[in-house]
Amino acid sequence: MISKGTIRYGLFASFWVLSLLSCTGCEERTQEYQEQSPQSVDEQLIEMHRKNVAVENERIEEFLKTQTWESLSSDTGLRYWIFEEGSGKPVFEGDRISCEYEMKFLDGSVAYSSEANGLMTFTVGQDNVVSGLHEAAQLMNVGDRAELILPSRLAFGFTGDQVKIPGNTPLWISIHIKELAQ
Repeated sequence: MISKGTIRYGLFASFWVLSLLSCTGCEERTQEYQEQSPQSVDEQLIEMHRKNVAVENERIEEFLKTQTWESLSSDTGLRYWIFEEGSGKPVFEGDRISCEYEMKFLDGSVAYSSEANGLMTFTVGQDNVVSGLHEAAQLMNVGDRAELILPSRLAFGFTGDQVKIPGNTPLWISIHIKELAQ
């Protein structure tokens, strides 16, 4: 008959041996981790971001080759084509505008639209809409219609919107600035 003490000793010994075996290489891994300076981690993240931006820019350029637009590009990477000029005043930061819109993926499938959700109304430069819309609105006049391509960094970024738009997704937005809102 095996005593409880023998079982306890056996369990303790097994646990101790497993602990030693599982830590094999722990010292090397810990040392490797400690040897990476924050600067090298930052540099790795920056390099990874550069690669993602390059891949995304290639996707956008390939998409634009399929369109007949005369698009322009801003310093931030926003691509836009104002295909119908309105007769209203220029839009400035601080103006509150109402827009018809259709927010699509580059394959043309619609994520959000004013047809489904109503007009989008926001204060340029202040409200919580994607930064590419703030930038684009300031390139337009009331009444203008435009096609926009927002790289993900001007749209919903790394995380997406947590509903319909995945992270790192460029967007195609058709927009018509209807009016200055109150």
